[in-house]
Amino acid sequence: MTLTGVETSHVVEVVDDAKHSTPGDGATLPGSEQDERPEDLFKPIKYTYDCFNYDGADFKETHDTPVQLKVVKEPKQPSPTEEPSCLFEIVTKIMVRRPPGGMPEDAERPSLEFMKVENVNKARMIIYSLSLLDAIREVVKYYPSQNLIGDEVTVHEPYRVLIHHIRELRELRDRLDTNTAAKPDAHLLEKCRHLEVLLQFLDPVVQRMVLPADKRLLKETPTVIFEDIWYLLKPGSLCYFLNDNIWLGGIIENVQYSEKSDDEEEAWMVSVMFQDSDFHQHVFGPAPRLISIEAFDGEKVVTTLPVFPCQFHDRQDNGSRRAAFQRRGALVRDIVWGGYKYMRYSGRLMDNKKRKYDGPVIIGPCDSPS
Repeated sequence: MTLTGVETSHVVEVVDDAKHSTPGDGATLPGSEQDERPEDLFKPIKYTYDCFNYDGADFKETHDTPVQLKVVKEPKQPSPTEEPSCLFEIVTKIMVRRPPGGMPEDAERPSLEFMKVENVNKARMIIYSLSLLDAIREVVKYYPSQNLIGDEVTVHEPYRVLIHHIRELRELRDRLDTNTAAKPDAHLLEKCRHLEVLLQFLDPVVQRMVLPADKRLLKETPTVIFEDIWYLLKPGSLCYFLNDNIWLGGIIENVQYSEKSDDEEEAWMVSVMFQDSDFHQHVFGPAPRLISIEAFDGEKVVTTLPVFPCQFHDRQDNGSRRAAFQRRGALVRDIVWGGYKYMRYSGRLMDNKKRKYDGPVIIGPCDSPS
């Protein structure tokens, strides 16, 4: 027996012959008519189920034998999928207080029309349009700090991944516009329209932030302000960076802002990946470095930063540093692939004292320490 939506409690009542048949009280003695009662009129045990009914009146049921009860849980109905009412939504969290004069008498609930705004946090964009997400994923090839997986994607102000790919997004819009004009396609037409809405939304951001930054970067001696470091250091860009006072080449992986605290000043923390080999390793492979760019006032020459994109130095030396790094990389590749080599070295040693050495060396993979 299965009861759905009913809460039950078990009440077991034991009926004792002796309790109801006492000699001298006119009770029937054993062997009298009581023993001859039909089996269906007398049971030593009965099972009563006192039921609380969620959907109506409570009730009781009594049975001669236990009822095999099984709790049936109704499967959760999936929430109806709502069609998004917009392509993307801009959500801003703000802190408010009641106005000095109190709430208006006719106000049923708080409203931004009269509440006092104390603080406004940075906005976030929630993208619902699958066509728009498809367009963004088409142009963004490498951006570790931005999740682009799922049917909804959140991009935080100042919308770095979109600003860093604004040129590619515009080029995609133009290609879609040309293709749909020549050969109409419903999906491509929707993607083009949704992309156009996004670009129109981003235009004021580009005007306010990107154009001034580009103007400084296009000067004969490129400069940057602290607030624009994130724009300068696009993830995926080849870069030069200082490591133990030696310039190396790598790739920018991520840039995160670190707020000012009691112990540290505000700074940009730049994660860089480069090829490295430690003395105890058998392999030559990627290694991370975290570089801090502390806050500064005004403008700073790009090439004076501890990390910056390669092209800014390549313009100054006509690519001589890049060429030297490429030759060095080719040499390391040949050594790694070729095994041990007898060579001559002239320069500083890699110990703590940085001593000078000029003489023969054996280069190759070293044995791991025992």
